Amino acid sequence: MNVVELNENSKLQLLELISSVAAEHVLPQLEAAGREHYLAKLLPDIESCFASETGRYIGILCNRSLIGVCGFTTKGHIAQLFVRTSEQGKGVGTMLLNQAVSQCCSDRVTVNASINAVPYYELQGFRPTQDQKTVNGISFLPMAKVNS
Repeated sequence: MNVVELNENSKLQLLELISSVAAEHVLPQLEAAGREHYLAKLLPDIESCFASETGRYIGILCNRSLIGVCGFTTKGHIAQLFVRTSEQGKGVGTMLLNQAVSQCCSDRVTVNASINAVPYYELQGFRPTQDQKTVNGISFLPMAKVNS
């Protein structure tokens, strides 16, 4: 498995992967308003990341199919980390996260972890920086780790 940088031509594959994983693991935890807000912002967030000088998407392909993706800023924020359900537990997310962190030009990397992902981020060395928050019906835990 190799990590590759994705470009705007990958937008539909990104949207499909993130939507399918979110439908199974994220959306069921949200209130109706949160689900609506999450889905409405998904494509604009992807486009915004590509439009930003510091925004990046990296992914892992298997047989030309995207199996994992990480959206982040080189300033040190993980915006999205999604791995196809059938590929979870195989190191795909950790490979993507480590690559993203290595590309960050900051001594601290942050993430607003969805509640279901908090245990994973804790295993990766992230620690809560604030109490759980809910914005627009979406609950998350702000977390950070030192980028060594």
